[in-house]
Amino acid sequence: MFQIKRTALTYCYLLLATMTLSLSGIGRADAKTAVLFGATGAVGNDVFRALLANQSDGNSDPYFDKVILVGRRAFPPKVTNLFPPSGSKPEIVTVEHADLSTVHQNEALLQVEHADACFNAVGAAYPHQSDLHDWHFVEVTVAKSIAQLCAQLQVSSLAVCTAIDGEPDSKPYSEEELVPTKTPMGWWPVLTGTIRMMRLKEQAVISSSEGIPKIRIFQPSNIVTEELRYGFLDKYLFKMHRFLDKVIPKHYHSVTTQFLGTAMVQDAVQLLSGSSSSATDKERVAFLDYGDFERIVGEGTAGGENVTEL
Repeated sequence: MFQIKRTALTYCYLLLATMTLSLSGIGRADAKTAVLFGATGAVGNDVFRALLANQSDGNSDPYFDKVILVGRRAFPPKVTNLFPPSGSKPEIVTVEHADLSTVHQNEALLQVEHADACFNAVGAAYPHQSDLHDWHFVEVTVAKSIAQLCAQLQVSSLAVCTAIDGEPDSKPYSEEELVPTKTPMGWWPVLTGTIRMMRLKEQAVISSSEGIPKIRIFQPSNIVTEELRYGFLDKYLFKMHRFLDKVIPKHYHSVTTQFLGTAMVQDAVQLLSGSSSSATDKERVAFLDYGDFERIVGEGTAGGENVTEL
């Protein structure tokens, strides 16, 4: 009798151990990893903040268990000061890669077993101070490499920020046009060429993202930043939009970096969790404007109430 009881007790312990291992396996399978490029920029920094704040339903922890930050150099305090305490979620991993046009060849990133979502917030901060070659390099060449890496990581979604409207198929720049001059372009080439450059960026991302189920192209009209990056231009343009947004179609409404960052992250969460019923979620490549940003944040479970609007 004693032997039977001991055998039954041993069986119970084995069953409990098996259940524990099974449940821990489920936890690992549900863990989510995000990869963010451009965390030092105006939009990227707010994408990072949204990644840290975004929570899954009924859980006080952030939706993403790990966030991999990729940059050209060591991250400054505006990024590192946001890191959660050691041992808290999400786990933050930083990767430095000096030339982002070859980031798809980074050995450390290629050894990442799996990532769920990629966010590309890389952009030329002061394009008017660059020549056409350097502007194109940041917006198009780097975007292509990032998309290639995200495809290799087998992410479920890739989000990138471009700009509104314009011809869907823009003519690529010629080799002669992209010869480095090291002479700043000034404002006019940027104002007249931005839409074309953003369409080329989108084409580079889409063509290099084979295997990624969802490509999300966020197309804001005017991005409002806390810092005046372009001096008087930002100052007066932001003031004008306070009034213009009341009368122009929602398609062209300006958007704060906080609102845009929240929308980009919340959209990825909805895609990964299957919580959105939007028709655009059925499309592999979706182009989203201000109305979509409102819908995404409104559908979300976190972030919308803390967004600073104009």
